[in-house]
Amino acid sequence: MSRSRSPPGISRTTSPCFGRSTRRLPFPASRARRLAGGRTAPCQHALADAFARLDAAGLLRVDDPRRAAHHFALLVGAEISERTFHGAVPLGEDEVSAIVTDGVAAFLDGYRGRGN
Repeated sequence: MSRSRSPPGISRTTSPCFGRSTRRLPFPASRARRLAGGRTAPCQHALADAFARLDAAGLLRVDDPRRAAHHFALLVGAEISERTFHGAVPLGEDEVSAIVTDGVAAFLDGYRGRGN
């Protein structure tokens, strides 16, 4: 069986599940979480605090600010992460902008405050 070269940023590892060589993507998010002592990233806390303040002002309707921060992060970042294979493949600036804009719009549709 021939071994193909991995694209830049992707390393080869032996899968404990399959016992064969597989390609593995880098996981900067897991490194950041490890550096934070396993706690949620500081930006998640900052987002949760901001969403709580926006809820108090009546601009957003947020029952659980931490969950809202998680939803926001997923809506603006998950597609980018998937399409770039966690940063291993570049994505055009226009595409990133459109994905983030649509994610923010979806978040606001779900969390928009009373009368806004």
